[in-house]
Amino acid sequence: MHLPALKSNQGTFSILELDQGYQLATSLGLDVDIQGGIDQFNLILQDFITHLAPHPSAVVAEPTFSLPLLLDDIEKGLVLRLDQIKREILPASTPQLASNWGLNEIVNNYAVAKLELWYHPAEEAALNKKKLVSELFEYCQHVGVDLLLKLNVYTLPDESKEKVVFQETQLQAVQELRDSCHLLSVQYPGDALTTATLTAELDHPWIVSLIDQDYEKNKQQLRTALENGAVGFMVGSILWPEILSMRQEDESLDLSAIQSFIETTARDRMIELVRITNE
Repeated sequence: MHLPALKSNQGTFSILELDQGYQLATSLGLDVDIQGGIDQFNLILQDFITHLAPHPSAVVAEPTFSLPLLLDDIEKGLVLRLDQIKREILPASTPQLASNWGLNEIVNNYAVAKLELWYHPAEEAALNKKKLVSELFEYCQHVGVDLLLKLNVYTLPDESKEKVVFQETQLQAVQELRDSCHLLSVQYPGDALTTATLTAELDHPWIVSLIDQDYEKNKQQLRTALENGAVGFMVGSILWPEILSMRQEDESLDLSAIQSFIETTARDRMIELVRITNE
């Protein structure tokens, strides 16, 4: 599948991420290796699919949890994750491809491929990571699948956390990886001028990854990104951070409250972000 299949009628990208399986389950305190845990997790995932998935132009899934539930309902563009989801994020490690899963399976499901990469130009594994992305991009072109690269730039332990340092690092990372994907998703660069500079460095479309825990900040960042060259957004767990604390007296998940939140607040947030993008 190619990028046009992921666009809205207005030509924008609004992409919902439902590919954080193990990380989401761990945050909820669910053990998906036992039947009770996976049953509860599937109920929550199904609510996301029922109430959120109809609104964006595309949905990202992974093979273990979300894809089996999506297959009966998906009417949007489909993106499938290539790299393996781990319970803990280790930015310095090179992504590992999911076992018994690859581009051939993505071709068979008529989907675009997604790779999530934590990256810093000065990290020890930078060369290996760039090589992996380049090889995957070449193979995607060979089999006729477009590649969506979600680039997460992170800060090294001894590096300054000032905004200008992050902006310089992100720009360098984009310059190094821009030719190894069909669509690039990056964190908000920090301000309008830097966002416009990022757009000028790219010769293909890019979208903004919405990751701030403050939903109102995400809306403002999305508007600024769109006004300065972005053609859409990708969003996931920041739509529903409140559900992690929805508990009953015995500290078990309050599934009724979670379902109600997804049906109302999370759904309304998804609809609003799509509306902002399409306008």
